Amino acid sequence: MEKETIYVWATDKFLSGWGKAEGKIHKQVAVCENWTEADKMLNGFGNDSSYKNVNWSYDKPYFTPSRYTCTFRPAKSFTCWDK
Repeated sequence: MEKETIYVWATDKFLSGWGKAEGKIHKQVAVCENWTEADKMLNGFGNDSSYKNVNWSYDKPYFTPSRYTCTFRPAKSFTCWDK
């Protein structure tokens, strides 16, 4: 079975608008290996007030650099929602 990659992303309200994202919107992107990880990320982003505009795709998302900064991380690195 071929490995399935799912991208889950959200607007990071805390990092948007300052630092490296000054004047821009910052997106956090979780790269998931399966739907178990993707579901965890969708729920985590959706229930965390630091994030908004949660979305997902099988295709790698592209964000226009003049408007957005983004961070791509493996879903496993988002340990804040582990319980």
